[in-house]
Amino acid sequence: MAGVIDRIERAVTGMGRPPVPTTSVLETLLFFRREGVQWRELRALPERASDSTLRRRLTEWGTTALLRRVHAVLIRMVRSGPEAAAQGWDVVVDSCSVRAKRGNRWLCFREGIQPLIRKTGQPHGSRLGHIR
Repeated sequence: MAGVIDRIERAVTGMGRPPVPTTSVLETLLFFRREGVQWRELRALPERASDSTLRRRLTEWGTTALLRRVHAVLIRMVRSGPEAAAQGWDVVVDSCSVRAKRGNRWLCFREGIQPLIRKTGQPHGSRLGHIR
């Protein structure tokens, strides 16, 4: 996702310190979410951004609606075909973004498959055991 953000976000050319790489900002955000640390405990490390950098970048992305544009790009990639989506990035898709196929019961009904649910103590056809 960092590659998509870097492509959409315009490069800042100017004087001063270069910005923290987007991959470091995203890794810090994932660390913050996964580990559940306090916001003020986020310290700048070589592979992670500090709390102020993370706050500043999230504010910038929020004011420019960058994450909405990234979401739209990812959806376009997925809808254009799985080959196009798999070329550059690994994409995770949830059912909120792309319409899911109908569930298992619909497929069984369409194919004429009747699911048979056995009661406890009756033999069944799985190879895991003879009696449920």
